Amino acid sequence: MNTTVAGKPGRGRNRHRKRAIFFISAGGTGKSYLVRALLGRHRREGRSSGAFDCDGGNGSLVQVYGERYPDGVIRTEQDPLRGVMPLDILHPAQRKFIYEAPMTGASVLLFDIPGGQMGRLLDSISNEGATRGEGFVRHFEQYGYAVTFVVAITNHEKSVISLGEVLDMFGDMVDYVAVKNLFFEQYPGDFALWDGGVIGGEKVGGNKKAVLLKRGGKVISMPALSQHVVAILQALHLRFEDARRDARLRLLDRSRVIQWMDRLDAQFDQAGDYLGLSYNKK
Repeated sequence: MNTTVAGKPGRGRNRHRKRAIFFISAGGTGKSYLVRALLGRHRREGRSSGAFDCDGGNGSLVQVYGERYPDGVIRTEQDPLRGVMPLDILHPAQRKFIYEAPMTGASVLLFDIPGGQMGRLLDSISNEGATRGEGFVRHFEQYGYAVTFVVAITNHEKSVISLGEVLDMFGDMVDYVAVKNLFFEQYPGDFALWDGGVIGGEKVGGNKKAVLLKRGGKVISMPALSQHVVAILQALHLRFEDARRDARLRLLDRSRVIQWMDRLDAQFDQAGDYLGLSYNKK
């Protein structure tokens, strides 16, 4: 695990601490699938998990994991430990609930943050002589939570830029997990901006990945899922774990979901400490 200089937040993080995990990629990167898959795993394995959809209730996290009334309508009031609390990060009065999340006592807190909005979130915390990033991390650490940022990486520059922004904001104070979304890998070299490569005789990319690795970050992959299956899951608002046995899906499609989940879980295990999977307190 990475540490920071004396007096800085992040010092002494270890695998047994609770986790506050922030997913911060832009839309269209596969971020929502990552949040849903990790939340589903934590809850299947019995960890108390608080979930927060910070896109004003319009995100897929609350649509899939939110508590519903008997008629199927999403409940107005959500318990983040049982469903998903919808928040609008654009409204200062609602941003405060992100900072109140440790009061749930959950082993793991998961926040789905719209792309480009971390700066807005940091505006809500007092500096108290520290940088905004330090104030943010200190807040969660004083309640026993180590902080992880998860960024979905595609073959587009905007995802690498998203990672660069949090690396600049938080330096060595937090842990990082970059998830390479293999749906975007059609040909060799498609991830040159991330992995580094040569295009037209010119070296490109690889810088942000190198910085992340130097700071102790983890790089894992999300396998591609059939777009036919994706369309079904979206139409039915199905959780991945429920799709494995839902009779509305063909057996072949259920098998595809099972195999995809198994492969993704194996990747999650490679970054298990940073994703809260090593924390066993229920």
